[in-house]
Amino acid sequence: MDWQHWGEPNIVVVFLTLLLNANHKRQWWQGLRCERGETFITIDTLSYITKLSRPTIIRILKVLEDSGEIVRKRVDQKHTKTVIKKYNDYQDNNLFSGKMSLLQTLPQTLPQTLLKQERKERKEEYINNNKEIAHEEILNWLVNSQYLEQFAMTESISTELCKKLATDAVTEWKMIGTTHRSVSDARKHLLDHIRKQVTIMRERGTLKAADDMDKRLKPLIDDCNALIDEGNNRDDVREFYAYWTQKCNDNTGRLLFEAQKAWNTRTRFINFLKRKK
Repeated sequence: MDWQHWGEPNIVVVFLTLLLNANHKRQWWQGLRCERGETFITIDTLSYITKLSRPTIIRILKVLEDSGEIVRKRVDQKHTKTVIKKYNDYQDNNLFSGKMSLLQTLPQTLPQTLLKQERKERKEEYINNNKEIAHEEILNWLVNSQYLEQFAMTESISTELCKKLATDAVTEWKMIGTTHRSVSDARKHLLDHIRKQVTIMRERGTLKAADDMDKRLKPLIDDCNALIDEGNNRDDVREFYAYWTQKCNDNTGRLLFEAQKAWNTRTRFINFLKRKK
């Protein structure tokens, strides 16, 4: 309680949320390494969990960073890592291991309350170990059901954008270890997440642009997938795609491949490889 931020409830709840979402051991996600005491939790997820607005979350993260509790590191264009600087002071694996060893040495005639608690912990451990399967089931439920079109129509968005937002949400759940008490809770959480993202995009004026971008990129993405299927190097195709999907400098909002008078993906890819050599 001597902590300088103890009198600020919003700062306390955000910091505790970061602590609870931080990895307790090294993990890899989509090629990104996340060490013990680190998390890739996003500002939107923090906002959803704590019920605080995005501007409030951004301000609190800046306060925590300035006072030395955390460090925020930009990993790439999409991901920012949050590092809890004194994580090992807050979480002691040895103490936890000692507690488990003590429980294992107790007589089998434990009081019923302790036995129930132990069964509960084992059940929670089982759920945690199998949470990725549950996540995939929830994603498949929305993406592969007739409900998808109905929900997308209700929210006035395309089914493609709805699928993308759902996939992004489930990917984030896996990364930060989000669990749900039931399938219905997970489904509700997913739909609420999509609604919130749509609201944010509408407020920023990026909703139509996001839907349009999916349609604009689809032909090029299909062509690039065909190049990979033909045996071309995947990294070369990715570099080719990243180059031609950059924005033009003419303030038109067009991408480089859209500004060309004539476009043939295979021919452009061959020329790209020649220039690369």
